[in-house]
Amino acid sequence: MAERKITFHYLRKFNGVMAGLHFVQGMLMLVMGLIITNIREFSLPVTYYFQSFDTEKMRLFVDSEVIGSIPIGVVVSVFLFLSAIAHFLVVLPRVKDFYNTN
Repeated sequence: MAERKITFHYLRKFNGVMAGLHFVQGMLMLVMGLIITNIREFSLPVTYYFQSFDTEKMRLFVDSEVIGSIPIGVVVSVFLFLSAIAHFLVVLPRVKDFYNTN
């Protein structure tokens, strides 16, 4: 089997395709996260932990409070959009030149 060399042109094309793919995936996840009930309603609590002082026992203890929740479907779409942006940046002319030299 012949070895294929990976060129800068190939990497640029690959990153362009991956930017488009991740953008489409992000859009699909965002739409599904806002429309499909099971995905829209699935969220995880954000818990805040802190120390409190018990005046009766005269000691510190760990206390917690739920301060909100994170909708997982939307967060996943944000991750995909960030990935699309990172791939797209590598394709831009000035960034591509910097990327190729370093």
